[in-house]
Amino acid sequence: MTTELARACAALCRGSNFFAAWLWSSDTDAVRAPSLTSEHRSKVIANGLRELDRFLNILIDEVSLGHSLPARPGQRNTANKLRNLRDALGLPHEDHERLLALGRSRECLFHCGGWVSRGDNRQARALTLGWSKGEGAGRALTRVPVGSAIVVSRADIESVCHFYRRLAEDLASPFGLLP
Repeated sequence: MTTELARACAALCRGSNFFAAWLWSSDTDAVRAPSLTSEHRSKVIANGLRELDRFLNILIDEVSLGHSLPARPGQRNTANKLRNLRDALGLPHEDHERLLALGRSRECLFHCGGWVSRGDNRQARALTLGWSKGEGAGRALTRVPVGSAIVVSRADIESVCHFYRRLAEDLASPFGLLP
Protein backbone atom coordinates (compact mmCIF):
# COMPACT_ATOMS: atom_id res chain seq x y z
CA MET A 1 0.00 0.00 0.00
CA THR A 2 1.26 3.44 -0.86
CA THR A 3 0.73 6.69 0.95
CA GLU A 4 -0.95 8.07 -2.18
CA LEU A 5 -3.49 5.23 -2.16
CA ALA A 6 -4.32 5.87 1.49
CA ARG A 7 -4.66 9.61 0.82
CA ALA A 8 -6.88 9.05 -2.21
CA CYS A 9 -9.15 6.73 -0.24
CA ALA A 10 -9.34 9.14 2.69
CA ALA A 11 -10.05 12.09 0.36
CA LEU A 12 -13.04 10.32 -1.21
CA CYS A 13 -14.43 9.31 2.17
CA ARG A 14 -13.89 12.74 3.74
CA GLY A 15 -15.33 14.44 0.66
CA SER A 16 -18.46 12.33 0.70
CA ASN A 17 -18.93 12.84 4.46
CA PHE A 18 -18.45 16.59 4.09
CA PHE A 19 -20.80 16.89 1.12
CA ALA A 20 -23.51 14.84 2.84
CA ALA A 21 -23.35 17.04 5.94
CA TRP A 22 -22.44 20.50 4.67
CA LEU A 23 -25.14 21.26 2.15
CA TRP A 24 -28.07 20.87 4.51
CA SER A 25 -29.33 22.62 7.61
CA SER A 26 -28.99 20.54 10.73
CA ASP A 27 -32.42 18.91 10.99
CA THR A 28 -34.32 19.84 7.88
CA ASP A 29 -34.40 19.08 4.20
CA ALA A 30 -33.70 22.77 3.56
CA VAL A 31 -30.52 23.91 1.89
CA ARG A 32 -28.05 25.52 4.32
CA ALA A 33 -27.88 28.73 2.26
CA PRO A 34 -31.56 29.57 1.63
CA SER A 35 -30.63 32.64 -0.38
CA LEU A 36 -29.34 30.43 -3.20
CA THR A 37 -31.57 30.56 -6.24
CA SER A 38 -32.47 27.18 -7.66
CA GLU A 39 -29.98 27.71 -10.51
CA HIS A 40 -27.15 28.40 -8.06
CA ARG A 41 -28.28 25.55 -5.81
CA SER A 42 -28.07 23.24 -8.82
CA LYS A 43 -24.52 24.39 -9.53
CA VAL A 44 -23.47 23.90 -5.91
CA ILE A 45 -24.84 20.35 -5.92
CA ALA A 46 -23.27 19.66 -9.33
CA ASN A 47 -19.90 20.91 -8.12
CA GLY A 48 -20.09 18.63 -5.09
CA LEU A 49 -20.91 15.67 -7.33
CA ARG A 50 -18.05 16.65 -9.64
CA GLU A 51 -15.60 16.67 -6.72
CA LEU A 52 -16.71 13.21 -5.58
CA ASP A 53 -16.29 11.90 -9.13
CA ARG A 54 -12.81 13.42 -9.33
CA PHE A 55 -11.78 11.90 -5.99
CA LEU A 56 -12.98 8.50 -7.23
CA ASN A 57 -11.09 8.97 -10.49
CA ILE A 58 -7.85 9.60 -8.59
CA LEU A 59 -8.50 6.64 -6.27
CA ILE A 60 -8.95 4.35 -9.29
CA ASP A 61 -5.51 5.39 -10.56
CA GLU A 62 -3.92 4.66 -7.19
CA VAL A 63 -5.67 1.29 -6.95
CA SER A 64 -4.49 0.46 -10.47
CA LEU A 65 -0.91 1.22 -9.48
CA GLY A 66 -1.38 -0.83 -6.31
CA HIS A 67 -2.31 -3.81 -8.48
CA SER A 68 0.68 -3.15 -10.79
CA LEU A 69 -1.63 -1.98 -13.55
CA PRO A 70 -1.09 1.24 -15.50
CA ALA A 71 -2.78 4.38 -14.21
CA ARG A 72 -4.70 6.48 -16.70
CA PRO A 73 -4.81 9.98 -15.20
CA GLY A 74 -5.95 11.47 -18.51
CA GLN A 75 -9.06 9.29 -18.69
CA ARG A 76 -11.83 11.59 -17.48
CA ASN A 77 -14.81 9.21 -17.72
CA THR A 78 -14.77 7.68 -14.25
CA ALA A 79 -17.46 5.10 -15.02
CA ASN A 80 -15.44 3.69 -17.90
CA LYS A 81 -12.22 3.92 -15.92
CA LEU A 82 -13.69 1.88 -13.06
CA ARG A 83 -15.16 -0.64 -15.50
CA ASN A 84 -11.74 -1.06 -17.15
CA LEU A 85 -10.04 -1.58 -13.78
CA ARG A 86 -12.60 -4.15 -12.68
CA ASP A 87 -12.32 -5.92 -16.04
CA ALA A 88 -8.53 -6.09 -15.61
CA LEU A 89 -9.02 -7.56 -12.13
CA GLY A 90 -11.75 -9.97 -13.26
CA LEU A 91 -14.36 -8.32 -11.04
CA PRO A 92 -17.98 -7.47 -11.87
CA HIS A 93 -18.82 -3.84 -12.50
CA GLU A 94 -22.45 -3.46 -11.49
CA ASP A 95 -21.91 0.22 -10.62
CA HIS A 96 -21.26 1.31 -14.21
CA GLU A 97 -24.80 2.45 -15.06
CA ARG A 98 -25.17 4.37 -11.83
CA LEU A 99 -21.88 6.22 -12.37
CA LEU A 100 -22.98 7.11 -15.91
CA ALA A 101 -26.33 8.33 -14.55
CA LEU A 102 -24.55 10.41 -11.91
CA GLY A 103 -22.45 12.02 -14.65
CA ARG A 104 -25.52 12.90 -16.72
CA SER A 105 -27.33 14.20 -13.62
CA ARG A 106 -24.34 16.32 -12.65
CA GLU A 107 -24.07 17.85 -16.13
CA CYS A 108 -27.80 18.61 -16.22
CA LEU A 109 -27.65 20.26 -12.79
CA PHE A 110 -24.64 22.35 -13.76
CA HIS A 111 -25.36 23.32 -17.36
CA CYS A 112 -29.17 23.38 -17.42
CA GLY A 113 -29.94 24.63 -13.93
CA GLY A 114 -31.46 21.27 -13.09
CA TRP A 115 -34.00 21.29 -15.94
CA VAL A 116 -33.95 18.09 -17.96
CA SER A 117 -33.38 19.15 -21.55
CA ARG A 118 -32.58 15.69 -22.96
CA GLY A 119 -32.85 12.09 -21.97
CA ASP A 120 -30.26 9.38 -21.48
CA ASN A 121 -29.74 9.28 -25.24
CA ARG A 122 -31.21 11.01 -28.29
CA GLN A 123 -34.34 8.85 -28.36
CA ALA A 124 -34.95 8.78 -24.60
CA ARG A 125 -37.74 10.86 -23.14
CA ALA A 126 -36.39 10.74 -19.61
CA LEU A 127 -33.11 11.22 -17.76
CA THR A 128 -31.99 8.56 -15.30
CA LEU A 129 -30.64 10.15 -12.14
CA GLY A 130 -27.81 8.70 -10.09
CA TRP A 131 -30.04 7.97 -7.10
CA SER A 132 -33.28 6.18 -6.34
CA LYS A 133 -36.27 7.18 -4.30
CA GLY A 134 -36.67 5.19 -1.14
CA GLU A 135 -34.38 2.93 0.80
CA GLY A 136 -32.94 -0.47 0.07
CA ALA A 137 -30.60 -2.17 -2.32
CA GLY A 138 -31.85 -3.06 -5.75
CA ARG A 139 -34.08 -0.01 -6.10
CA ALA A 140 -34.35 1.29 -9.64
CA LEU A 141 -32.73 4.63 -10.27
CA THR A 142 -35.13 7.59 -10.50
CA ARG A 143 -36.13 8.73 -13.98
CA VAL A 144 -37.22 12.30 -14.72
CA PRO A 145 -39.09 13.21 -17.93
CA VAL A 146 -37.57 15.70 -20.35
CA GLY A 147 -38.87 19.18 -19.50
CA SER A 148 -39.01 18.49 -15.76
CA ALA A 149 -36.84 19.82 -12.97
CA ILE A 150 -34.48 17.63 -11.01
CA VAL A 151 -35.41 17.87 -7.35
CA VAL A 152 -32.54 16.80 -5.11
CA SER A 153 -33.38 15.94 -1.52
CA ARG A 154 -31.16 15.40 1.46
CA ALA A 155 -31.82 11.65 1.20
CA ASP A 156 -30.69 11.72 -2.44
CA ILE A 157 -27.36 13.33 -1.55
CA GLU A 158 -26.87 10.99 1.40
CA SER A 159 -27.53 8.02 -0.90
CA VAL A 160 -24.96 9.26 -3.41
CA CYS A 161 -22.38 9.90 -0.70
CA HIS A 162 -22.96 6.44 0.76
CA PHE A 163 -22.47 5.01 -2.74
CA TYR A 164 -19.10 6.77 -3.12
CA ARG A 165 -17.97 5.65 0.35
CA ARG A 166 -18.90 2.07 -0.55
CA LEU A 167 -16.87 2.32 -3.75
CA ALA A 168 -13.89 3.59 -1.73
CA GLU A 169 -14.23 0.67 0.67
CA ASP A 170 -14.54 -1.86 -2.17
CA LEU A 171 -11.50 -0.50 -3.96
CA ALA A 172 -9.31 -0.10 -0.88
CA SER A 173 -10.20 -3.26 1.03
CA PRO A 174 -7.66 -5.50 -0.78
CA PHE A 175 -4.97 -3.17 0.55
CA GLY A 176 -6.18 -3.28 4.15
CA LEU A 177 -7.67 0.21 3.93
CA LEU A 178 -11.09 0.39 5.44
CA PRO A 179 -12.05 4.02 5.95
